[in-house]
Amino acid sequence: MIRRAPLCGLLLAAGCAHPAAADLQLQFGMADGRCTVTADGRTMTLDSAATEFRHWHGRRIMIRGGSETTFGCLGPLISALERASVRRIGFISEPAELRGGAR
Repeated sequence: MIRRAPLCGLLLAAGCAHPAAADLQLQFGMADGRCTVTADGRTMTLDSAATEFRHWHGRRIMIRGGSETTFGCLGPLISALERASVRRIGFISEPAELRGGAR
């Protein structure tokens, strides 16, 4: 007979019992002169998204910049995520030369 109880205890102690929350990808940009973020198909201003950010604690957040992205919104977005205790933040950007655009 295989003893499973000690193995389960080890997995719980190692934090392996619960899979990590799924990654969430954010697109940031600007609309009507205000910084926006799009998540799960919903576009919000940073102010209105702050409440939503609190629910993302513990998730891996990937921020995606696009060719029309205004990078002046990146700092405020990261700051808002950190204020909401989101700590696992990454950034994805595709340089123009990889898109086939000019340098």
